[in-house]
Amino acid sequence: MSTGFFVRTLSGSRIFVFAFGFLTFLWFVRWASALGPPTQNSKNTTQIKHFEPPR
Repeated sequence: MSTGFFVRTLSGSRIFVFAFGFLTFLWFVRWASALGPPTQNSKNTTQIKHFEPPR
């Protein structure tokens, strides 16, 4: 039983790596969506860029 628990812990690290990859995938989807249709965040950044040069 103890050996099976140890193996489960090792496989748990795989699940952790998979979760980390999934979070990275979500971040990539957010980045791609920001490049595609303009979101409120991108609109705010463009407004700041437009307002900065006159200053």
